[in-house]
Amino acid sequence: MERRIVLCAMLAMSIAASLTYAQQADPSSLNTGGQEIYVEPLQSLDAAKTSIDLCAISLKSNVVVTLSSEGIIKLYDLPTLKEKTALAAIPVHVNTFAFSASGQTLALGAADGKAYLFNINAPTSPKKLSPHSLGITSMAFQGENWMFTGGFDKKAVITETTNGDVLGTLPDFQEDVSALAVHPTAKLFAVGLSSGTIQLYAVAKMELQKALTESRNKISSMSYSVDGKFLAAGAVDGSVYLWDMQTGALKIRYSQKGMIASVSFDPKSRWLVSAASDSSLRFLDVASLATVKTMVERDGRTTFAGFINDDILLTSTSKGKLKSWKIALAPPDTTNPGIVLENTADSTVIAKVFGKEYEIRGVIYDDNELKDPVINGKPLSLAPLGTNTTVKIPAGMKAVKQFSTVLKLDSVGLIPFEINAADNAKHITRTSGFVQRLSNDQAVEVEYPLLNSETDAMSVPVKFRTWFDVGSYSISVNMVDIVNGQVPEFKVAGDVIADEVPLVAGYNQIQISITSKNGERFSKTIGINRKASILGAGTFAADGGAKKQRVAGAGPQAWAVVVGVSEYQSAGIPSLKYADKDAEALANFLRRPEGGGYDSNHMLVLLNKDATLANLRQALITFLNQAIDMDLVIIYFAGHGASDPAKPKNMYLLTNDSDPNTLGTTAFPMWDIQTVLARYISAKRVVVFTDACHSGGISVNFATRGLGETEPNLVNQYIADLSKTKEGIVVFTASAAGEVSQEFPEFSHGAFTYYLLEGMAGKADENNDYTVTINELMQYVEEQVKRKTHGAQNPTRSQTEFDKEMTISTIPH
Repeated sequence: MERRIVLCAMLAMSIAASLTYAQQADPSSLNTGGQEIYVEPLQSLDAAKTSIDLCAISLKSNVVVTLSSEGIIKLYDLPTLKEKTALAAIPVHVNTFAFSASGQTLALGAADGKAYLFNINAPTSPKKLSPHSLGITSMAFQGENWMFTGGFDKKAVITETTNGDVLGTLPDFQEDVSALAVHPTAKLFAVGLSSGTIQLYAVAKMELQKALTESRNKISSMSYSVDGKFLAAGAVDGSVYLWDMQTGALKIRYSQKGMIASVSFDPKSRWLVSAASDSSLRFLDVASLATVKTMVERDGRTTFAGFINDDILLTSTSKGKLKSWKIALAPPDTTNPGIVLENTADSTVIAKVFGKEYEIRGVIYDDNELKDPVINGKPLSLAPLGTNTTVKIPAGMKAVKQFSTVLKLDSVGLIPFEINAADNAKHITRTSGFVQRLSNDQAVEVEYPLLNSETDAMSVPVKFRTWFDVGSYSISVNMVDIVNGQVPEFKVAGDVIADEVPLVAGYNQIQISITSKNGERFSKTIGINRKASILGAGTFAADGGAKKQRVAGAGPQAWAVVVGVSEYQSAGIPSLKYADKDAEALANFLRRPEGGGYDSNHMLVLLNKDATLANLRQALITFLNQAIDMDLVIIYFAGHGASDPAKPKNMYLLTNDSDPNTLGTTAFPMWDIQTVLARYISAKRVVVFTDACHSGGISVNFATRGLGETEPNLVNQYIADLSKTKEGIVVFTASAAGEVSQEFPEFSHGAFTYYLLEGMAGKADENNDYTVTINELMQYVEEQVKRKTHGAQNPTRSQTEFDKEMTISTIPH
């Protein structure tokens, strides 16, 4: 029984108003410049042994149905893709299927013109309806009981599925109906024809509203966007069309290779996804009309693509696979926010302060959006990143902010703080530490000399740091003013202030008096004993340094000569920043028990003006001649190495009094080092550390240890070969041939010596046995220097036989 649907006049007027179309606009050309979306594979299921030819999704019942080329129909749960059941077989070929609005009814459109309706909860006995005399080609539901079908009998039919009544028929097509789509409002449905024309009909009176004639090829797939604003269609020639349903204008036409098997929109109508028989899957941004992703299916061709929620796409393939994919505007946020504090020490105590408050400054960044950070539970104000920041921000950070806050220091001691930063993905980063408020006694720290220490030197450097701004300072020795009212240059709180003072033989009392810029006065007193020795640190007796009598039965002893030259008398030799500091730091470490406890009788330290050619000769030849075969000798040199400009094959270590014009008589020849090792040093265990380099020019201005950068570093090569002089010599140079040794202001050291000291202090103890061997030390320094200099400086060790388990330092525990 056939009857027409009759709706009230108000509904008819509403339909007519909604279908008032503007003139067709020229389609946009395909834009491939959009921001690419993120696609991540989630699941892959072998759902069929052969091709999945048909697939449909019900978002209401969370079910997907598949039809394989074997004729097997299965239901799967969403989003788990677990198989629920298989439908009872029907005796004819299935061309299409569709779910009702609730998803409880699944209709199969068969080749005999019948529709087979299954209840998915009891899919054994289908209900049969006969809307067509020939095979059904396409079908769609509106609501629970209105079934729209098209067939080879050139008809489009609306059937009420409860009683089988035909509610409307369009019998006048001269060609096959190849696709159907129902508008979300149920006021309109689209009929795709084999000629490529799409006809839009009002449901109320089954009247043609508009024909879309842009396609000249059979329509293979159609879909309305969920919001009803757009209609998409795919054709057998690979063309995809997108129309604006408010204006009737074609927004865009683009092509893929092969028949378009499926077109669909995501639930938010952001993207149009089209699948073609060439295995391509294309994502179009509906707003910008830009292609934002193209994928190629590797498991056959894609036969269907549809969204199961806002951000998960389901596809089926000709090799029987069901796949789910996560779709997002950007990759998932897996990165925690970063917090970097500026101008702080690299330790738990970020600052020492002589005052009642401290300004904590820093930068917070994230690859997403930051939420309100807090410090000690209170909001932390953020500001745009300034141009003067020194913080290195990782690439890809979208949110970068700086902050400045004042931490109140209510009492002397450690004041804790904790900064929390979170992003929209609920990742949280916490940075905590302490600011130490100092007492009056702690406001001045004397670094050198140590209290009640001993020295052979006629003078010593006095080094101290203050945790307030210094107005002036004075230093007296034995109540005699040596430095009086000195105003430090460019010194701020925490900087080291240094001066040299002379000593008398015997006990010396050094007093440091400091006045702050606020007028406060501070003082420190240090006692130091100068021994009446003929040999001092860098000072030699007239007889060339008489040997001290060796104590019988004392066993193996350790000897060291440590040389650091940053300052040269000749203007033609550029100064270095940290060579003397490197040598001094190493000597200080060797004096400590973990470094071997070298005393002044067993170690000579030559720094700057003391590191003359004569003193270096005396140290290597006379002083180290005291070592016997069972002893250990360490030689360290930090400074410049160079070749004679007139005779480049003649290479030298430059001393404080070297003259570039007469290196042959004022610098220490490399071949003399070999002579020293072979003829004057009897010890069978000798370790040579050198932090020097060579280049072609002499009068250059640079921050590397060498005198130019135009020739290979032959000095390091020559030094490395010194290990061949005799068995047991270990030579470890700061850089390889052709390289220069680098200095870093943040270390206040050369890179080589910085990591040498760090390794000896314990970080090189790879096997955690509280002992650092020479082999562990060299391995650690090699790796760290290479990383710090990005491979530009490669420390080099001798390749000869030596005791790899030789202990260099021990770790207190």
